[in-house]
Amino acid sequence: AGWRTQNTRQGVMAQSEQGDAQLVLTASRGATPDSVAQAFFGQVQGQPQRRQINGLQAIAGTFTAQSQGGQQLAGAAAFIAYGGLIYESVGIATPQGWQTHQSAVTAAIQSFGPLTDPAVLGIQPNRLDVVRLDRDLNVREFAQRYTGPVPFSELAVLNNVDSTSTLPRGAIAKRIVGNFRP
Repeated sequence: AGWRTQNTRQGVMAQSEQGDAQLVLTASRGATPDSVAQAFFGQVQGQPQRRQINGLQAIAGTFTAQSQGGQQLAGAAAFIAYGGLIYESVGIATPQGWQTHQSAVTAAIQSFGPLTDPAVLGIQPNRLDVVRLDRDLNVREFAQRYTGPVPFSELAVLNNVDSTSTLPRGAIAKRIVGNFRP
């Protein structure tokens, strides 16, 4: 069973393809895992426990709840302090959805941890760079001479020209430098 993810203003949300389970990860400042967990578990039926998730102190547990429409729900939640933030990871499903997705939801919650992958940690944000052209270049030639992480069609948009245009000698042209490729 697959999951669809999306970024939201509050965090990241994943939903099962069947729509019977969701997992949400959010972060907030100014609270403690205890206070956030207490507020959450005060609204549902469950017993949170202190534990470690990948070496980080957490308060986590399973729960049952009732939706505003009266539907019974089941889930798991963890509240983890890391880097000055409280990360809230909450998975919830219908009873049938919980039977199907419980292992995936709990594995996702348990996967939270510090980022250690050097390839990911080495990614630098892309930046805008401005160059003065020493000769006429069409946009494709410009992209080949001044390589970067975006295709030539995006360079054309960035420079407010058509992708078949020629940038004249002496013109100021914009390009993107960095190693982040979305």
